[in-house]
Amino acid sequence: MTNVIPVAWVDDRMLCLDQGLVDAVLSGQGWPTGYEFHHQVGFEGLDGRGAVVVVPGRFHETDYRRLNAQLTQLRWVLLIVTSDEERLFPVQKIDHHRMATWVQTPNESDTADGLLPVGPPAHLRGLLHDVDHPAKQGWFFAGQVTNARREACASVLRGMAGGELVETAGFMQGLPPDEYAKGLVRARVVPCPSGPVTVDTFRVAEALEAGCVPVADTLTPRPGDQSWYWQRVFPGAPFPTIANWETFPEVLADIEADWPRIANRCSAWWQSYKRDLAHRMAADLQRLSGLAADPGDVTVLVSTSPIPSHPDTAIIEETIASVRHWLPSAEIIVMCDGVRAEQDHYRERYEDYLNRLLWLAGTKWRRVLPVIHDNHLHQGELTIKALDLVRTPMVLFVEHDTPLVTDCPIDWAALFAAVRSGEADVIRLHHEAHVLPDHEHLMLDREPRDVHGAPLLRTVQWSQRPHLANTGFYRRMLARYLAGRRAMIEDVVHGRVHEDWREYGLAGWDRWRLWMYAPEGNMKRSYHLDGRGDDPKWELE
Repeated sequence: MTNVIPVAWVDDRMLCLDQGLVDAVLSGQGWPTGYEFHHQVGFEGLDGRGAVVVVPGRFHETDYRRLNAQLTQLRWVLLIVTSDEERLFPVQKIDHHRMATWVQTPNESDTADGLLPVGPPAHLRGLLHDVDHPAKQGWFFAGQVTNARREACASVLRGMAGGELVETAGFMQGLPPDEYAKGLVRARVVPCPSGPVTVDTFRVAEALEAGCVPVADTLTPRPGDQSWYWQRVFPGAPFPTIANWETFPEVLADIEADWPRIANRCSAWWQSYKRDLAHRMAADLQRLSGLAADPGDVTVLVSTSPIPSHPDTAIIEETIASVRHWLPSAEIIVMCDGVRAEQDHYRERYEDYLNRLLWLAGTKWRRVLPVIHDNHLHQGELTIKALDLVRTPMVLFVEHDTPLVTDCPIDWAALFAAVRSGEADVIRLHHEAHVLPDHEHLMLDREPRDVHGAPLLRTVQWSQRPHLANTGFYRRMLARYLAGRRAMIEDVVHGRVHEDWREYGLAGWDRWRLWMYAPEGNMKRSYHLDGRGDDPKWELE
C-alpha cells in the first residue's frame, strides 16, 4: 500500500531552487518505498491531515504567528526550513504538538531534528543522465564574484592554467544550465568559495553530483571560522577544505596526484550521505504520521573486486540490468572490495572501474549504492558490513559476473513467500539446466516440493551463485563462520553444511533450510560471465 504524503510549500518564491534539495531527500536513491509525495503551494485541502511543510525562511521572518495558525489544521508536521542563510526565521517559535524540524544551512547552535545542506538544483541530474562516463581534467569555476571570499578565490584562478574561469555579475546571471553542467562534466576539481553568509553553496553539491572533487571554503566574508559547518552537516566528508585560497594550487596538485581515488571516495560518500538523509527523514515521517514505510521485500547485494577486464564495466552492467529486469524497485548495494596484495597491479585499473561504476550509479541508475572499502576484506567481511545497511527481510546475493536469466520465468512472489514462511532460509537459482549427475547425491529430494507455490529441492550443496536468503539467517550465519576471516563465503560454508548433514542428518539440514529453485523443464536461472578469467582463485587467508 502506498501512503500519499502532501508536501505543502508555504509559497513558491524559492520553489525552483529548493525543490532540488527537497526532491533529493524525499525522492532520493535510498528513500524507502511505500510513500508517494504530492507537492502543492499552500494548505488548501489539508484539513485534518499531516504534511511535510516547506518554508523559505528568509521571507517569513515575522510570519510565524500566521504559520502557527495554519499548522493547527494539520495532524502532524514535518517542517523543512530552506533559503535562510542568515537564520532569520524563528524556528523555535513554531508550535505544534506533533512536529519534527529540519533546517537548511544551520548555524552552529541549531538543535533541529535534521540538518540539510544547500543541495543540488532540481535540473542537474536530468542534465547528467545522458552523459557517458567523462574523461575529466583540470578545474572549473563559473559564478558570481561578489564577496571577499569569491574575490580571493578568483584572483588565484585568474593566474592559473589548466582550468576554466567564468566570472558572472550576479546570482543566476551566468552560463545556461546545460553549459554549466558541461563545465562540471569536463572538470576534476571545483573550487567552492563561500556564499555571502554561509560556507555552503549549490556548487558543492553540484560538484559531487557531477563526480568532481569540491574544494570547500571554511571562511565567509563575516568574521569567524566555519569549519564546524562541514563537520556538522557533512560528517565524514572526504573532500578537502580551504581557509587560504592562495594555497589552492597545492591542494589541486594533491587531488591530481590522488585521482581518481579521491574522486571515488567523494562520490561514494555523497551517494551514501543522500541515502542516509532519506532514511533519517523517513524515520521522522513514520514516527509522526504512524504510516509505516515499506522497505520492500528484498535488497540485492552484488559483490565486486578487481578482475582482468577492468576498467570496463560491461560485466557488472549486464548483471545489474538482469536484476533490474526482475526487481525494478529493489535497492541494490554494490559491495566494492579493496585490492589484495597479490592484485596490486590491478589497482589503477580498478580505481578507474570504480569511477565508472559510481558515474553509472549517480547519473543513470536508480537505487544502486556502491559501497567502497579501502582495505581488502574478501567476500565474507564485505557482506557482513553491507548487511548493516539492509532493512528488508530478504537479500538476493549476486556476484558481479553472475547475471540472472531474463528469458525464463522466475516466480518471485512464491520464492518470497517460501522464505517469509520460515520453511526456507536460502533458495539458490541454479546455473545449470538440470541437476548434474555428479551432484545428485547432494539433493535430498528427487522431485520438487511445493513450498508456498515455489517448486523447490532440498539440498546440502551450498553455492555462492545467485540465491535468495532470509536476512536474519544470513547475518547469523556470516557472524558465526566468516567474522574476522578474509574468505569467499562458499569456501567456508560449503563444508559446514556438509558437516551438519553428515553428523545430524535432516536435523542438520534444518539448520540451513537450503533449497534449489526447480521449475519444470529448464532449471537454469543464472549464468556466468567468468570475470576472473585465467586469474587464480586465491587460497583462504
